[in-house]
Amino acid sequence: MILLIIAFAHTMLVLLKNPEIIKINDNTFSGNAISTTTNERFNIDIKSDFDPRNTNDNPFYEFLTSMKATYLGNWIQSDVFDFWAIDVLSLIASIFLITILQNMFITLMSGIYEQAATKGRQALLRYRANQIADYEALHHIHLRPHEPDPKYIYYIGRSKNFEEWQESRKDQDTIYKGFENKFKTNNLRKFVDDKFLIWKYDDDSKM
Repeated sequence: MILLIIAFAHTMLVLLKNPEIIKINDNTFSGNAISTTTNERFNIDIKSDFDPRNTNDNPFYEFLTSMKATYLGNWIQSDVFDFWAIDVLSLIASIFLITILQNMFITLMSGIYEQAATKGRQALLRYRANQIADYEALHHIHLRPHEPDPKYIYYIGRSKNFEEWQESRKDQDTIYKGFENKFKTNNLRKFVDDKFLIWKYDDDSKM
């Protein structure tokens, strides 16, 4: 983006710093005026006084003002100077500047969206884990013998899905990285209702 602005500003500076061979369009305004004392009508022609060596009229006369005009999209050179190369360069610069700005905006928004989606999935998984832990902590009353929970859960997946997931997670942090550091400081203590849990752990008093 910065390189494009510098390149276009420098190009216009070279073309319009001393535009002796470039034709300047004369802006002439005509109208009628009537005297209030004699009621006489006058035909008035007003011609703009354009100075190509004045930065107020020609911002591409100096490099700093040329940079500012390019960044703000001031295309005064297309209206004042009658030269096909200026029109072509202005069109190319406007297309490239708009395209780069759109790509920067899309990149910024996509990064924010992916970060929000990741945090949303983590919050959903944490909520589900809390719901499961609360359910397992309850004392369940069964009218008939309850079938024991399976010791192992088998999942049959496609290798293509694992390869795609591994490729997408290759350059990203571990999903549970922040939670692992957070829960390392929490000590596990035994409660009365823990005998109804399916999770088993050793009570280490050194923790």
